[in-house]
Amino acid sequence: MSEVTLETDLKKLAENNNFLNDVVIYKFYNELNTNYVNSEKYDACIIAIQNNINNISISSRKYCCIIDSILKNKDNILKSIEEDKMKDNFCLYLNYWVFDKFKDQKIRYEIIKYVYSAEDTMNESNLNSNSKCLNKTFNVDEKYFKNKKKLFEFLEAFDIINKKLKETGNSKKNEYCNYLQSIFSLYYVMKQESTCNNSSIYKEEIDKFGITINDEVFSLIKEKCPGSNIEFLYTTNRDKEISNRQEPGVSRLENNDTHFTKEMVNIPKIL
Repeated sequence: MSEVTLETDLKKLAENNNFLNDVVIYKFYNELNTNYVNSEKYDACIIAIQNNINNISISSRKYCCIIDSILKNKDNILKSIEEDKMKDNFCLYLNYWVFDKFKDQKIRYEIIKYVYSAEDTMNESNLNSNSKCLNKTFNVDEKYFKNKKKLFEFLEAFDIINKKLKETGNSKKNEYCNYLQSIFSLYYVMKQESTCNNSSIYKEEIDKFGITINDEVFSLIKEKCPGSNIEFLYTTNRDKEISNRQEPGVSRLENNDTHFTKEMVNIPKIL
């Protein structure tokens, strides 16, 4: 089973610009990948799955024990990555890590079902409230999850990206702008799909994007990335006419694809 890591485009941008180890969620993934790949059996796991033991794979049993170990070592994990400030996001990060671990398995929903059942039992058995997590079931198709994860990780890393963009000269600017265009394109598609299909599948990510990318932040991105279609994507999603944000005589921006947007996941219509 592959290690969980950042979405490919974000990881590449971070590696090329030497800020990968500054991204908190990357450090979290790396800590779990390195130190929580195996674990001894815990009573909570056995209790949770004993009634279905014959139907549960060895992999599911293994990850039940690993999750139990992670929950019991929450404080040690935070200390190891030196990010006590992310303790409020610990459970959310853990849920992304768990689901991504199973994303390529045909039986992932059954595995996740049993693992989360065990996690509920473990939460009840943990006397220390700091080690408890409310599980978040990503009961969505893999393509939807991939898009949720990409936008979520961008938002978690945005403060660093924004700072780097302010400091970056022209030689590196295009790399940041191409990546940002892929993100705005993804956000555009997610927002349109949500509106057209009256779906809440992306609600959390869309809401957080709107809070993070406010008008002031967008003005900086627009200034740093002229000539892209980011403005069109941003203003359309904010239900404004593009002409309201353009100077006289400036035509509507073309939807110029980058190598990032061409590879962006095509989201099927929700039935």
